[in-house]
Amino acid sequence: MKLLYLDESYDTKYYCAGGMIIDDTKIRKFEEKINKIIKKNNIPDDTEIHGDMMWNKRCSPWDSIGTDGVRKILDELVIFLSEYKGPKFIIALVQKSSSDQYVSLLQKIYPEAKKSLNSAGSSNKQLLVVFDERQDINQDIFDSIKTFKDIVDKSKSNHAIVDYGYEGKSKFSRYLQTVDLVLYFYRKYYQLKRNPDLFGAADDARLIAMLDDMFEVKLKKKIKVILV
Repeated sequence: MKLLYLDESYDTKYYCAGGMIIDDTKIRKFEEKINKIIKKNNIPDDTEIHGDMMWNKRCSPWDSIGTDGVRKILDELVIFLSEYKGPKFIIALVQKSSSDQYVSLLQKIYPEAKKSLNSAGSSNKQLLVVFDERQDINQDIFDSIKTFKDIVDKSKSNHAIVDYGYEGKSKFSRYLQTVDLVLYFYRKYYQLKRNPDLFGAADDARLIAMLDDMFEVKLKKKIKVILV
């Protein structure tokens, strides 16, 4: 069985939703590797690896770690994601509007997730969806997964969506935290200001180099991007 972990990231300009697809046989090792990186860098075991928390040092222990230290840990996480066989990411990005765009972007992600089952073995064509809790629109998300399941069921393929999705808490899920991490930094990458103009200076050269290395080199083959 494959698992699809869903989350979102947004600012005033862009809204980003995405998912990580991973085999159920890979998740235990995945979490162990993430925790090993955290422990190696003397970070408390229960520390979350959300992109915004890390980069903008919004909470402990990130607020006491220097920028170079955060970059080092981030690089180790990205190297792991690039080298560990299994996880793939689907990202849907759209210019932000006044309405909530999460569910509409999920509709773009589901078909791509279904494609991942095409190459799966005959006993591995089931997909279970886990999404980060959104109490305001939980029912809408469940409904979107049900619609996806109905479409797959009617296709008479040997694919199957397990149940109608499950709500997760990112605080306790390395998988949801990882999706958030990738989405946050992809959104920053997409909006990089590479050259100065009349409205201001270019982004920091080190930030540009870091994000280029992340998405044009290390994670390039791991990510499918859908621009809406």
